[in-house]
Amino acid sequence: RPSAGLRERVLRVAAATPQNPQPGVFVIPAKGGEWKQTPYAGVEYKPLYEDPETSMRTVILRLAAGARYPRHRHTQAEQCLVLKGDVRVAEGVEMGPGDFEWAEGGSEHDFVSTRNGCELLIIASKHDEVLA
Repeated sequence: RPSAGLRERVLRVAAATPQNPQPGVFVIPAKGGEWKQTPYAGVEYKPLYEDPETSMRTVILRLAAGARYPRHRHTQAEQCLVLKGDVRVAEGVEMGPGDFEWAEGGSEHDFVSTRNGCELLIIASKHDEVLA
């Protein structure tokens, strides 16, 4: 008979594992997926989906308080929905939970920053370019 601690750990892992309720559908539980570090301090992401035909990715981007994502160019249109916190996407453009931003392919962001931390749902090309 497994210990209570082992049972809890097994149930936690099972709850975080992607599920396929029917063919062609998959679900990633809120506690599922893996956060990955970027080369930028305080910036990480959780991949949710990548379309191999269009190279478009859906990710949750998380910035810690005070973090900054560098200047970059969008190779295709980007969509951004603020899930939590505050984010600044341009001089004088501050966004909060529920705010949505769309950036046309070819457009550039000078930076993305946050004072208190944020989580963003991003749909963008995996070929976007970080600019020096």
